[in-house]
Amino acid sequence: MKNALGLFSALLISISISACGGDPPDAARRDGTPTRGLASPAPGPSVTPQIASRLRLQALSTPEALTWTATGDLAIVDGKTGAVKQLAPTSYLGSEVDLVFDPWTSEALVFELDDDTQSGEITSYPALAGSTGFQLAPRVHRAWIDGDARLLAAPLGLVIFEASYGERWKVLFDDQHTTTSVSAPNPASAWVSGGGDQGFLVHALSYSEEGPLFRRSAAVGPHAVSSPETASLGLSPSSDPPTARLLPAPALGDAALFDIVGSDLAVRLVVGPSAGPAASIPLGQAGLRIEHVLALDGGEVALVLLSGDSRVMAVEIASDGAVKSTATLALPGVVREEKQFFSHDLEAFGSHRALAATSAGVFAIRMTRSGAGVGLVLDPTFVGQGLRGPIAALAAHSP
Repeated sequence: MKNALGLFSALLISISISACGGDPPDAARRDGTPTRGLASPAPGPSVTPQIASRLRLQALSTPEALTWTATGDLAIVDGKTGAVKQLAPTSYLGSEVDLVFDPWTSEALVFELDDDTQSGEITSYPALAGSTGFQLAPRVHRAWIDGDARLLAAPLGLVIFEASYGERWKVLFDDQHTTTSVSAPNPASAWVSGGGDQGFLVHALSYSEEGPLFRRSAAVGPHAVSSPETASLGLSPSSDPPTARLLPAPALGDAALFDIVGSDLAVRLVVGPSAGPAASIPLGQAGLRIEHVLALDGGEVALVLLSGDSRVMAVEIASDGAVKSTATLALPGVVREEKQFFSHDLEAFGSHRALAATSAGVFAIRMTRSGAGVGLVLDPTFVGQGLRGPIAALAAHSP
């Protein structure tokens, strides 16, 4: 792994990161145009002291966190200690919320559902990077949603999974005006791959009412979204309501599928539409759900957020799909159930560190890995009892 000095040098060369002159540096969009309401980038490749400060911040520090709070505000939080560095008001609509950070445009993007679950709003907060971290600018309205939604940051715009009059995948492109959507089921897991000016792919796992699990992928280009390609995994969900989740695992060839079967956690490697045999891990009780899975070390280790008996599991997976080792960590409070979409209540903060959210706060988790297997411990130096999920990491895009 490169040391901090090497990373800092590489980042200095990559001046195309959305930083430019000014105090603080301006946030630029993926195509180089400024975020609405902010100054345009200064021409030329010169490295100002402000840019150098930002690059040092990226290279040397633990990412800051974006979280919700128990009082309904948005917070920038010290990723090491949990200390709140800034509070920003939200729309306080009173129901489901979601949160992502878009590193290409340097914006926090928030969805809030109203308390009668009929409509919601998407807003953005430009995040300006300075020598002491990020600072959120005032909230900007982006879109109204007729129903519930979840968000995913992507290279050309914001991916919106919408459940209103039908279920749709939508992209709100970076011009903030163009929106394109296709009919597709709500995803239980979702991520993007590829990038650049030519487009990207949206990958997802979705359920069918009385049929198998499906992998879906949709190509997104400039101002265009294709209908998702669909492939059955030939497996039905093992619980009702379903709780299966799919994890990108490039170190293992493609992906890994997790499901609850009775009182066991079932793990399978997946390549394209083909799922391998299941490796079972006893959970000690029935009635648990998987709310999110998070890849560490390229998917060789998965962190699994479980509800019903709030806990996080680390699962170390061999290249043949066998489970090499596991570790379990109990979490205070209640893990929120996510039955319609995917969850953002577990987020990576470094190669072997994560934050997890429950009804009792946000907790820092350290994963250890050695020849003896994996281990999990709570970080006692992180104090997040006043914080709530969802969670996002504040980190600039690295080309």
